[in-house]
Amino acid sequence: MAKVKYKTIKERFRALRAELDTIEKDYTQDMLSKQIYIQKPQISELENGKRLPSINELKAYSRFFNVPMEYLLGESDSRYYKNMMASKDLGLSDEVVNALKLWIEKSPKCNIVFVLNQIFKIGYGYSFLNALSHYFYGECSGLFVSEGFSLYSDDKIQAIGNDGIKSIIINKNDIEYIFQQKLYDLLKEIKQELKTKKLECKSELYNGFDTNACLSEFYKNLDETISDKDFAKYLSKIRSYENG
Repeated sequence: MAKVKYKTIKERFRALRAELDTIEKDYTQDMLSKQIYIQKPQISELENGKRLPSINELKAYSRFFNVPMEYLLGESDSRYYKNMMASKDLGLSDEVVNALKLWIEKSPKCNIVFVLNQIFKIGYGYSFLNALSHYFYGECSGLFVSEGFSLYSDDKIQAIGNDGIKSIIINKNDIEYIFQQKLYDLLKEIKQELKTKKLECKSELYNGFDTNACLSEFYKNLDETISDKDFAKYLSKIRSYENG
């Protein structure tokens, strides 16, 4: 089997046509050819990733499917012109942009964008993003410096302190816990600072606004409820913290 030269071209051009399939029948290359005035062999080449599209082909597909040329070429993951700027500047997908827009619409005074703006307003923005990044990617980011110690993320950690060099053993679960605790402590500190400066988010988010119902427009299988099993587990942890 011949190697696909342009995989993204193949996937996106083929997927666009497939979106026009119905229960009764598939939308064929012949049918598309008659609609966009591009010959079937050309469509076949694009859907098999054999070459890049010409400017005329890009224009035809862009007009017919109402998608940006950048999306067709794989330069952007955004299928909608109105989301192009956010996608280009921040690298956000359409799914994320649409979810944020809906959240802001349903809860203008208390949403993740509002909270993030407030966090930066009180001077914790970069610390928050840094802690969040460490939490998700800490064990594979290499080097972290904290309170005079440099922690090399590996099964065998070298802790370089003021009194010289010593080796300690920290497994990956411990590393994960370190950054989990760091993030949790920072969130508590941020929340207290927001409260002190009267910038905290009120209860609007859960007052007349069903988060699950809102986001389910984009995440049909979303279920953010806490199961009885998880609740018992979290409660047990809380009790152990209180007693320890």
